[in-house]
Amino acid sequence: MPALWVGSLSSMFVALLVYTGCAHSTAPAPGQPAPVEKQSKQKRSGPNLLAPVYSKALEGDVREALRILEKVPVDSLGGFERSERECLLRTFAEKKLPPLEVRDPFVAELIGVYREYWIRVLLQELSVPEGEMYLFKRLSAFLGGAGYRAKYDSLDDLLDELGSILLQKSFHSIRGVTRPYYELMAWGKETARTYDVRLPEITIPVKVVFMQDFAVLGWSAFATCGKAYSSGWAKKDSLYCVADSYDTASETFSVSYLAHESQHFADYKMFPKLEQPELEYRAKLVELAEAKETAHALVIRFASQTGHNRSAPHNFANLKVVTDLSRSIFGSDDTVMDEQRWAHVSVKDINSEATALLKRNTEKLVSLDAATVSQVLQ
Repeated sequence: MPALWVGSLSSMFVALLVYTGCAHSTAPAPGQPAPVEKQSKQKRSGPNLLAPVYSKALEGDVREALRILEKVPVDSLGGFERSERECLLRTFAEKKLPPLEVRDPFVAELIGVYREYWIRVLLQELSVPEGEMYLFKRLSAFLGGAGYRAKYDSLDDLLDELGSILLQKSFHSIRGVTRPYYELMAWGKETARTYDVRLPEITIPVKVVFMQDFAVLGWSAFATCGKAYSSGWAKKDSLYCVADSYDTASETFSVSYLAHESQHFADYKMFPKLEQPELEYRAKLVELAEAKETAHALVIRFASQTGHNRSAPHNFANLKVVTDLSRSIFGSDDTVMDEQRWAHVSVKDINSEATALLKRNTEKLVSLDAATVSQVLQ
């Protein structure tokens, strides 16, 4: 079925975010999309000095991301990172947006409306409620001017009709909230395949819908100049995957996409009220339990992208995963962020400790009542 969601995506599916130019591909729900790092042909010789910039951007605060960027010495950056820096400054400091390459004029203009909304909320020029009102007014005027209905009871009502209009133009879409902002992803083609996915606690069959021919990849892509975007998500009946984000023969696909999202798929059934930070915590533990060649890169990436706010569920879950793993492996109550310390931990230990943490989490959720439990992470 076409992907048509309105309202809060956090009540409908969990997603994965992809990062371009780094080691891993993430990132809407009953959760939200999460970023995945798209594989880059260019190799980095050292740490990604812009990681804190992107981490803040993916929390929805590009204004603060630019402040962090200003403190990074330009001469410390490689050519690839300098290009990234220039794009961020051009887009958000100078407000010179890149041109759109979309075949349909209606869709191109629609994306323009969303980009104007995104730049205002990302730079904190509008609060979240103010931004939603701005988007409602702009979309109402846009649809009315394009010959469609101009008055709607609510933004969700408008987005429902917008989905139908996009389908008429041969575009599938998601249009609800990827916290904290309203999302727009639109694509033209879908193909499906079924996989049997082995997880630490269960093996399940899952249908994966591969999406292609994207016109727009959402606010996370806009906030990071295309470096990070939602590369996949789980609905209650299927998984959805941005086809260009993965080599399906890679561990990044089998673990960081397929196992991660399949855990969401299983958790929707077992823990129907569980909130997104908890869902992401469990799915990230599955990645660390199953990864072999990417295990160190994963734990290092999680450690570099942490946050204390549940409203940024992926960064919050990263913090909880790395904190709990630090306690299990190093016996430390402090969250270990040092790449070198993690690099000296064996893959076997990462796998086994992540599996044990997942099982303990499952036992705790069941003891609190699987049918009703919603939060356990503080």
